[in-house]
Amino acid sequence: MKLLEKIFIGLFLLVFGLQLLPYFAGKTSLFFLINWLYAFTYLIGGFWLINSKDNKKYFIPIVGGIAFSTSLFVLPITIMLRQELIYKVLPLLNFVLFLGLCFYIIIKRNSKDDIKYYKGILIRSAFILLIVGIFSYTPISFRPYRNILIKLNNGNEKLVNNLYMLNYTEEFVNSMDCGDCNRAVHFAEKANEAGIIWLGISPEEYDISKEVTTLLQMIDSDAIRLNKEINKLNKKFLNQKEFSKISGTFSNLYYAYKCIAENYYNDRNYKHALKYYLKAYLAVIACNTHTEYWDGEIEYAYKMIFICQVNEIE
Repeated sequence: MKLLEKIFIGLFLLVFGLQLLPYFAGKTSLFFLINWLYAFTYLIGGFWLINSKDNKKYFIPIVGGIAFSTSLFVLPITIMLRQELIYKVLPLLNFVLFLGLCFYIIIKRNSKDDIKYYKGILIRSAFILLIVGIFSYTPISFRPYRNILIKLNNGNEKLVNNLYMLNYTEEFVNSMDCGDCNRAVHFAEKANEAGIIWLGISPEEYDISKEVTTLLQMIDSDAIRLNKEINKLNKKFLNQKEFSKISGTFSNLYYAYKCIAENYYNDRNYKHALKYYLKAYLAVIACNTHTEYWDGEIEYAYKMIFICQVNEIE
């Protein structure tokens, strides 16, 4: 292995490790710079870097340089969750090279000189394949992988919150499965807040709990007043087309709020039931999913708001 290659491998490992540290200015840019310089060096200099002094080859060093380069090029992009098909295709060249070298070494195992030379290329290929493969092909549904991405992307608020949204959603599902409505509400709200930050919207502007608290303070025995105020919020939430990207977090909020509201209603605690049915209503209209099922849920939540209000007055 040439000195230049050793230097780049050392720099690559250094800047990769720096991504795990608390955020500081220029950290991500430095990673992109070193990684792409490393990739470019293989692209234009694979023949010289990979070849040995005594036994020069042409095809494998050149192909190897291209394969290593294309794989390294996509690494920082995939770490930032770019999921375009091209970023999954480019690393495949190194995978094909790795399989080809394994096969060649097996059939040429008695040729000691060739084996030693090709093993060096195989080790490089395996090293790059392992690192790039993890970030190119691991499903985002795998939570330990998401946690690694959170560490590597610290400082990127939007992207990290997108990952937190998935973690919180997983906790919400587990809570609902266990019948723990309060815990489900906690994680549904956390997931929704993270999703709103990911969209680049201020969470305070569309805080359902805040809106409901304000609404409850305004409500008296006049059902017409309540109807007007709800319609104002209805328009506010329905006009946010961006919410369609995180509609799942709003539907989860709806189920969580509905779960608590029904418990209060069954206990005849209509005041608290009203509060959570209002929250459920705002969550379900923000889902922006106009289907027969969700239209029915909107109608149900709206009806329960007024049933609770009537019972509370009585």
